[in-house]
Amino acid sequence: MHRAIESAPYVASSSGSYSRLGENAMTVTFDTAAALFSGVGAWWIWTQLLDRELRWWQPVMLVILAVVWVVSLSRSRSLSGRLRRSLLDDLPTIMGQVLLASMAVVLSVALIRLNPDNAGPVVVATGLGILTVPTARGFSYALLNRERSGARRKVLIVGAGKVGNRVAHLISKNPQIRAEVVGFLDKEPLVSSNESSQARWPVLANSYDLGHILREYRVDEVIIAFSTAPHQRFLEMIWECDRHGVNISFVPRLFETTTVQSVVEDIGGIPLMHLNRVRLQGYNAVIKRTFDVLGAGFGLALLWPLLLLIAVAVKLDSPGPILFSQRRVGYDGETFAMYKFRSMRVDAEQIGTWTKKQDPRRTRVGRFLRPLNLDELPQLFNVIKGDMSLVGPRPEQPSYVELFEESVYRYSHRHRVKSGITGWAQVNGFRGDTSIDERILFDNYYIENWSLWLDIKIIILTLFKAGISKPERDAKPRANVASDHGQHEPSGADTTTSSPRPPSRGP
Repeated sequence: MHRAIESAPYVASSSGSYSRLGENAMTVTFDTAAALFSGVGAWWIWTQLLDRELRWWQPVMLVILAVVWVVSLSRSRSLSGRLRRSLLDDLPTIMGQVLLASMAVVLSVALIRLNPDNAGPVVVATGLGILTVPTARGFSYALLNRERSGARRKVLIVGAGKVGNRVAHLISKNPQIRAEVVGFLDKEPLVSSNESSQARWPVLANSYDLGHILREYRVDEVIIAFSTAPHQRFLEMIWECDRHGVNISFVPRLFETTTVQSVVEDIGGIPLMHLNRVRLQGYNAVIKRTFDVLGAGFGLALLWPLLLLIAVAVKLDSPGPILFSQRRVGYDGETFAMYKFRSMRVDAEQIGTWTKKQDPRRTRVGRFLRPLNLDELPQLFNVIKGDMSLVGPRPEQPSYVELFEESVYRYSHRHRVKSGITGWAQVNGFRGDTSIDERILFDNYYIENWSLWLDIKIIILTLFKAGISKPERDAKPRANVASDHGQHEPSGADTTTSSPRPPSRGP
């Protein structure tokens, strides 16, 4: 496994293929442009639109405000040092930084001039900044995330086990992460070298050759996953990365239970991590239920002409009921009737039981509804009834729940919350004929890290990603999977995991 590597003079990462300085310069440039636009816009609104006088020191305060915005955003730890840049992830922090900086400037003006009206231009600029700064950040992230925008960060993973390989797969397939995995360091990899992931990302050496690997491959980031290396060697690797100016990250040992709300407390020099588990009970449950009712009510009020049009089209297109109802398992293992628009003929079972790319059992309207997920819209009524939530794990049929609870780790944990019309797994690509193991990881992550903003983020991503899913486009014959009219459709074997898969058009 170990191979000798010729020593070479080390070249700092910033002069290599990837430059974090270049990324930061781009975001600062866009932040500055947004801040200046907000300042000029506030001046125009204050003097022209509101016809107010602008005292000589107020433009100075606007300039100071712009500087404070840019500095506070660039110095924010939560917006730097990460592999992935996402506007929806960063939006709460960006808006918080803008509001805090503006409050500081407004209070300063009030204390100096003793007249809150003197801070009027700053307030107007803040209102503009809440819109312009996130928009500018979004443009900068879009440029950075483009396939051909600059060089990619080179990542080395310590630990070639299942966790290390999972990290490598997630990095490689996420377009928001501008990075490439150069390989693994591991003396005794836990995954066979014959596996496809090993062929794609080789085990370069063991952890004691870290310095040579950093020089040879000009590594920008080291990620320590689970490895057989001793504790002292981990400390030495951290110091070695610091000496070479290479960023280092860790996968926590209990990463399955570690949440983003976790906080670190110092106890006499020893960091103690508190797992602040989010529970959708009490106050949180009221917030989520209120959001669900308001969101579903707004959706029904907005979409009722479309719902009526689809209902008429389904009825005229083929004989049979407009809605299809199927028993699904939701909160606390209780079953409920989930509604959909019928998209298959009532005699579908007599025609055949094999799903095809151009399934003849599907109605003409169904061929339009299914790829766009419009057949799921009646589930807004499930939300109003309280059977479902707008966001949550997609519900399964009782027979599959029994099967998965025996074969999939932590599957039953997803029933701690109500099922959803959309979910964290779905917006991350796990829809249709995809790995149930992967899906459960995303479902449980959502439950343990729930926040109102996460629900809003998932709904936004659902609207942007609505359309034909990959499994729907590349449909293959399936077996023993229940369709939306109650019969069985075939389903292919799982090629990525040993556990069974869920219904093709269920979650």
